Amino acid sequence: MTGTSSNGHALEAVTAYYAALTDHYLNYSGATLAWHFGLWDEKVSTVEQALLRSNEILIAGCEVGPHCRVLDTGCGVGGLAIYLAEQYGAQVVGVTVCEPHVDLARRFAEQRGVGALVQFRKCDFEALDCEDASFDLVLAQEAFSHGWDHASYLRGVHRVLRPGGRWRALDGFLGDGSLDEAAEQFHRDVQAGWKMPPLARWQDVQQLMRELGFVDLLARDLSGLALPTARALAGQGLEHLLRLRVGLPPEPMFDDHMRACAGYSQGLIDGAFTYYLLGGTRPEP
Repeated sequence: MTGTSSNGHALEAVTAYYAALTDHYLNYSGATLAWHFGLWDEKVSTVEQALLRSNEILIAGCEVGPHCRVLDTGCGVGGLAIYLAEQYGAQVVGVTVCEPHVDLARRFAEQRGVGALVQFRKCDFEALDCEDASFDLVLAQEAFSHGWDHASYLRGVHRVLRPGGRWRALDGFLGDGSLDEAAEQFHRDVQAGWKMPPLARWQDVQQLMRELGFVDLLARDLSGLALPTARALAGQGLEHLLRLRVGLPPEPMFDDHMRACAGYSQGLIDGAFTYYLLGGTRPEP
């Protein structure tokens, strides 16, 4: 989920948020090193499988292999990048705004034996400093929504993709209808707790992609596959907030995070929010 922002104050807030919640991050992710929604289908029976299934769905149809050079924008502590190197032999560059996570990701990659295949560095993904046409695939796993300037991000993605290269993102978005009072409060909780801008509508993102020259646009509604995770997180978030009321010592950053988990999850359950796989391709000359 590790995102970015071109707004300096927001960027600092995002960096501080992920640095402060690193231990919670690792407790949640286990061996997957993932901090995102697990996706549940007929192939999944455990939380770890759901987290890995998210990886599989994200890259489905992208022909990932040793020949493939991948950019993971918002790489966190390296879970997706390490997965791609372990499972497919891909060469992966991961970028994050959280400097402590760069060191952790490098350490985890060495421990898992893929240090030669992955690189991690600090970078604002709205100001990519990568060479033009240098990647076959750019990924954003619950990172896109954390960016404040989607046009800058997607313009950079288009630039660094090779002709025929693809962008894929899994993320939360607003639903089609207007938000009622309860959903508006959930939306505010999400923004405050996850240190992010308002959620976008996936249709607006697709229109922006068209304007920037992407082709073969992809939009797949995965809200149903995310619902089991949403139900679990909604319950955990509410339980945490109730425990605060009866004397659990406050941990402001984590408390706000759990409020955001509960808010987005309940909004997804109610249909106010959605969860989508989006994608597009840089056209061939």
